[in-house]
Amino acid sequence: QRPSLPPAMFSRKKGDESAKGGDSAKEDAGGLTVEEALDLVELGRGQYFSMLVNLLLGISDNMQMVAVFYLTRALGHDWGTSPDVVAWLDGGLFLGAAVGVLIGGNVADRWGRKPVILWGAFFLVVTGLACAWAENFVQLLSIRFLLGCTLGFNDAASTAMTLEAVPSKYRGKAVLVVQGIGGAAGKILVAVMAEELYDRSYNPGYERFGWRTFLVLCALPCIPALLLGLYVLNESPRWLAVHGRTEEASQLLHNLSLRNGTSDKFPKGTKILRPDMKREAESLQMSSLERLSMEPMRTMVVLVSGAMVCANFVYFGLLYALPVYIEGAGYSNRWSRNQKSTILVIVALAEAPAMWFGFGSIDWKDVGRSRTVIGSLVGASICCLVFNFQALTQLLHTSGGIVATQFLARGFASASVITLRIYAAEIFPTITRAAAVAIAQAWARLGAALSPVVVGFLLLDWQQGEYGMWTKLQPLRVFMLFSIFAGVGAFLIHELGIETHGTTLPDNTEESLLRVKQNSSLGDHIKRHPSADSEELEKALGDSK
Repeated sequence: QRPSLPPAMFSRKKGDESAKGGDSAKEDAGGLTVEEALDLVELGRGQYFSMLVNLLLGISDNMQMVAVFYLTRALGHDWGTSPDVVAWLDGGLFLGAAVGVLIGGNVADRWGRKPVILWGAFFLVVTGLACAWAENFVQLLSIRFLLGCTLGFNDAASTAMTLEAVPSKYRGKAVLVVQGIGGAAGKILVAVMAEELYDRSYNPGYERFGWRTFLVLCALPCIPALLLGLYVLNESPRWLAVHGRTEEASQLLHNLSLRNGTSDKFPKGTKILRPDMKREAESLQMSSLERLSMEPMRTMVVLVSGAMVCANFVYFGLLYALPVYIEGAGYSNRWSRNQKSTILVIVALAEAPAMWFGFGSIDWKDVGRSRTVIGSLVGASICCLVFNFQALTQLLHTSGGIVATQFLARGFASASVITLRIYAAEIFPTITRAAAVAIAQAWARLGAALSPVVVGFLLLDWQQGEYGMWTKLQPLRVFMLFSIFAGVGAFLIHELGIETHGTTLPDNTEESLLRVKQNSSLGDHIKRHPSADSEELEKALGDSK
């Protein structure tokens, strides 16, 4: 049985009720919570434009992350840089993103989601365009680091804004649409541009429009995102209510209802209740990072961040390892270039069913968010383990066998990364949500940055001193590591013991802790912690046994 919130926490005073016309809500004298107000406002045009802003930013984010991968030859031609040196451009971007997300998350919790997203979009345009005017490699590396800072700066705020502006029954799907479609569209657009960059039929080394124009095109989606955001983007109503600005939250929700055609259900002047913040009163002046450093929130951050590192390491590791492995296996099996390309394309298509798998399973009654993440990581772990034995058996080590296991492994890993972002944002309270997601995303970026380094090291034959990426492949080392990391990530989420499906977003620490199951490590830790000894919390933990 899932623990329920104390009735008093969201109860309304009973009073005279009057109809507001047609199917309008009956509002009592006590007012409405933000969650109840969003159910009346419903999902419509008012939120769609905000989601479009975040979608465009997500497209540009993913285009910038993979752009340099396609520019190795062009940069080498202009500056004489080797592929190993060019790889530092990706490392600088991920490092900057880890720094920027920590700053942006804390600022978004203190000053609001909207200013962080808009300023982040502005600096994305500036730094993205500045990359095209770099005069040497050091300048480009420095600008890419600043670009990474801006990518990370609005990352957590964008996720929090999407979650907090839609009704609870649409939360998971809304984030999946924004994050999933944004990621897929960005990667596809870059691949298409890269295909057009070189005229292979005329001369494989001839550039049609140059790498500088390529980088300018990657920054273009941020421009309409910024302009549209200045006009349609609103502050998070939940953030306003938590900080006592309930009148602004009421007006904002009424404006949304006008755009959605539901103003009869949420008339102007409807009172919005401020969430119960009595237990947070002493720490309201503290920064989000200071609140998250206190137990038991610190344990939640550690477990989620660890799972994020594992999931992103496995996903990006599979992304980098398969082309290297296919190159070596294709050489020994005498596969043609078309055969190797076909394998990579088929495996890449796993992103689509992975998104639809997460799209459905997160809202299944008996599955939910946590089991979707755990199941995806366990599936990726099993597929990587099977691939190890497959590589040792010549009968199974065929192109079809490789496609089957790698397709499933990539799909499960992709589903875990997408759904874990939703899950991480939902378990933390509004007052620390952006900062908590920022910390987890910073560790996720670190895992993504380490994966190509580790993959390259484990797929090299250092004893013979041969430094080609496919001189002597030993997949047992790297794919077994992926299997272990995926299993560890699933274990960490299991030990967290929180399910968010069918629940409201928590606004304070106590509401977050009421979702913890007693038979988890975090549940046992909370029961031993002095700050978690209230009767309501003890009863909730007992009911979840």
